[in-house]
Amino acid sequence: PASSPAARLLAARLEAPVPPAAASPDSPRELTIAVHKASSADRLGVSFVQDGSRPPLIRKLAAGGQAEAAGLLAGDRLISISGVSCTDGRSAAEQLRATHGALLLRVQRRDMSRTCLGHASGMP
Repeated sequence: PASSPAARLLAARLEAPVPPAAASPDSPRELTIAVHKASSADRLGVSFVQDGSRPPLIRKLAAGGQAEAAGLLAGDRLISISGVSCTDGRSAAEQLRATHGALLLRVQRRDMSRTCLGHASGMP
C-alpha cells in the first residue's frame, strides 16, 4: 500500500528539491537517502573526513557497502540522520553506529550529475 513504511521511505528517498532557476549549477543541492540497518551491529561502509568540517564530509565508501548501494557518494556532506543534525564526522559516525532500522540521511551534494538512485540491501 502507498502508506506502508517502505513506500514512505521510497518516496522520501526520491525527494530532491528543485533548485531555483537562478541557482548556479555548482550550488550544493540537498537530498534524502533512505537506508535500513537490521541491527546496530550492521555497518553502512562510510567514513568521514575528521577535520571538524560542518556538515561532515564523507571521505570514502566501502565498495559494495550499504551506503554505496543506497546512493551516498564520497564528497557528500551529511546534514542529518533521521532528523537529528550532524555536527562533525566523529559524532555522525557514532550516531550511525548506534542506530538501526530505517534511517533517512539528509545530504548536501554539489555535483548532481553523479546522483544515482540505487537501493540499500535489507530495505523493508
